[in-house]
Amino acid sequence: MDKKNIALVVTSLESGGLERNASILANHFSNIGLNVYICCLKNNNIFFSLNKNIKVIDMTTNKNKLISFNIWKNKLRKFFLENKINTVISFGDRCGILTAKAIKDSNINHICRAINTKKNIINKVLLRNAAKNINHFIFQTSAQKVNYPKVILDKGIHIPNPFELYNENLNIEGLNSKRFVTVASFKIKQKRQDLMVKAFKKFSLSHPEYIFEMYGRYTAKDKRKIDSLIKKEDLVGKVFIKGENKNIKEAIIPSRAFICASTHEGMPNALIEALSYGVPVISSNWLGSKEIIENNKNGLIFKMNDVDDLVSKMLLIAEEDELFNIISNNSYTQIIKDFEKNKVLKMWEQII
Repeated sequence: MDKKNIALVVTSLESGGLERNASILANHFSNIGLNVYICCLKNNNIFFSLNKNIKVIDMTTNKNKLISFNIWKNKLRKFFLENKINTVISFGDRCGILTAKAIKDSNINHICRAINTKKNIINKVLLRNAAKNINHFIFQTSAQKVNYPKVILDKGIHIPNPFELYNENLNIEGLNSKRFVTVASFKIKQKRQDLMVKAFKKFSLSHPEYIFEMYGRYTAKDKRKIDSLIKKEDLVGKVFIKGENKNIKEAIIPSRAFICASTHEGMPNALIEALSYGVPVISSNWLGSKEIIENNKNGLIFKMNDVDDLVSKMLLIAEEDELFNIISNNSYTQIIKDFEKNKVLKMWEQII
């Protein structure tokens, strides 16, 4: 592979699935000899470890969104030209739209990585118009494709997120663990931490010995909201907001189960990693979930936004040791087929 200059365009490098994926890709591209730059639009706080050769470019502004868009576009265009960038990877629809504007009339290879399955009419229209400046559009699941126009789908490639996977069930203590866990940024309307707390309240009436730990980045406002709900449901000392944790394995293992209650997702990194550790997953039926989880085989699926259905699945995994063992043992073997890190990174190498 010839020496190339590659730039990643991200909102930030804070904790989160997209940011983690961007960090993994950046480190890999650096390891194979590329000059790697990461352009951060909203802040340049770095949560995940990056190779020392990677240059993080601060493009933050304190202007409103409309003014910032033009500032970012001009800064990106100038940066790409001055540093002779060959390939740009934009993370998310909005970064994709912005990057497409910035590289207009250039020969830069532009790869746009989608985020999730949430419908956004404005983004669809803008992306359709920007499609001529996007060479490849990356989908993590087939379900993401339903919200995009044909001009984007014609350039679509299915590449899942890369993960460090293991060749054994690491959750050997999970059978006797009295602990549920979730890992997700506190975007409550999407990730539904409130629903999980309400479900745990009902579950704990028959299983008071259990605790529930919630990991992920949060704002002070989000934390106050969930803290208030924890107090209201009389769960102080049983439900814990743990915040960010760079060692996701440590956060997830050992657990009786990992819970994902999202209304929409692209490919939730923490859920995939829980499966790779042998931790049973209880997930809502967000669009695309069935591409990762086979109900009663390597996880349990409940009806989105349904507290009682979530409670029923929590009771199953807590009370049925045989079911726990089946799901735990199947988790790794099911997930290794599609998400092993080196296999996925080779797919990226072919398009950069």
